[in-house]
Amino acid sequence: MLYRSTIGYLVYGISLLLCVTETRAQTPTSPERESATNFSGKTINLIVGLSAGGGYDVYARFFARHYPKHLPGRPQVVVQNMPGAGGLRAATYLYSVAPKDGTTIATFGPSVILEPLLGNPQASFDPAKFNWIGNLNKDVLSCGVWRTSGLSTFRDVEARGGSFGGTGLLTLTTQHALLLKNLLELKVKVVQGFGGTNDVNLAMQRGEVDGTCGMFLSTIRGPYSQHVRSGDLKLIVQFTRDKEKDFGHAESIYDLVKREDDKRVLDFLLMPIDISRPLVAPPDLPVAIMEALRRGFNSAVLDPDLIAESKKIGIEVNYQTSSEVNMAFGKILETPPHLIDRAKKLISKQ
Repeated sequence: MLYRSTIGYLVYGISLLLCVTETRAQTPTSPERESATNFSGKTINLIVGLSAGGGYDVYARFFARHYPKHLPGRPQVVVQNMPGAGGLRAATYLYSVAPKDGTTIATFGPSVILEPLLGNPQASFDPAKFNWIGNLNKDVLSCGVWRTSGLSTFRDVEARGGSFGGTGLLTLTTQHALLLKNLLELKVKVVQGFGGTNDVNLAMQRGEVDGTCGMFLSTIRGPYSQHVRSGDLKLIVQFTRDKEKDFGHAESIYDLVKREDDKRVLDFLLMPIDISRPLVAPPDLPVAIMEALRRGFNSAVLDPDLIAESKKIGIEVNYQTSSEVNMAFGKILETPPHLIDRAKKLISKQ
């Protein structure tokens, strides 16, 4: 309890400091300072904690095309996939192994940051020590079923059950399907072991599973909009308090949960989704380097070329600055221990 409380105060302190840092980042820097953070001739490796072809990979490669010109020295930004344990492998690498000179940054599923709080012995990192660069998109999630399953609504699944594909126990595809099973007490079978979200979605379309969870609103508005319009994909549950119209008639999970404590558990599990496409740097980076990375992010997300490409390829950029990410993370760390214990049981019981 002392550990979580201490981290909570620490994060709020850091977030206030970062607000000052971002303000300073807009002011001119000295030639010496610029020289110390010049990435000229260097390569920045952008590690993606999930498989190629999925949403995190798409966002990373999209951003890597625009980030270099907003960094001192215009370095090359190279995307490298490091899938494993739902992003835990990449987070651990970034925390413990990656060089602390600004040449390695990462993106991974936001639920990974909960793992140390949930007592996962493999999560050997302190999430409060990561350096947040920013978040490319604030998003919300849903579960859906394919037309060939014979299911169309939440009430169908409530009455008859169904099978949902998942990648690994630490991923949103699996964890949200387990919430249907363990929190809403549906007769849901969670089939794990798929290589990535694309593999789950293809399996759903082939009829190997009835549905999938972990479907972002940005995906529904983008690559999967045609499947929703055609009626092939039926969205049944949305994981948000305020219903999103683009999820159609999908039920809000908050309306389906009766106990107030369980709604607070959902807050704990779902708040990281606000940080849905994060860019993260290792701990202990020099302040000047972090300022350069954050300043570059803040500039890149406003770049007309980036905005034009996002519209052309159907990628949403509802970005957050590093201080906004830290504030959101601080709220997560305020969650009482008994609610965290309840959350752990709900997303781990097979």
